[in-house]
Amino acid sequence: MIPPLEVRKRRPVRFVYPNGHEELLDLGDEVGVDASYSYGEYRFLFQWLESRSSGGPVIRAAYYRKPPDSERWYFASQFTLTAERKHWVELLARAFKKDPAIKSEIEEAVSRIDA
Repeated sequence: MIPPLEVRKRRPVRFVYPNGHEELLDLGDEVGVDASYSYGEYRFLFQWLESRSSGGPVIRAAYYRKPPDSERWYFASQFTLTAERKHWVELLARAFKKDPAIKSEIEEAVSRIDA
């Protein structure tokens, strides 16, 4: 089982950049969804991290997986949104233009915020 959020909040998150620079962050909060497939169980998360050095917020998309016939969950992958906002806006605009289905999925998610 993945440890509860309150337990994981006490553990620092450590990023090591390609140049060797290390940054410690703290897990502030998260939202997640669980999914089950023939090839295992998954927990997909958005996590809000706070940098100990800059104090700035960072959003990380991550997932854990538990293979079939296993009791252990593994931290499987992450993608951290650390680039400046203008770069994410441009990247999303290009993705929406290339594949309108991505835009409709985002619009559907936004429509559920106040529902």
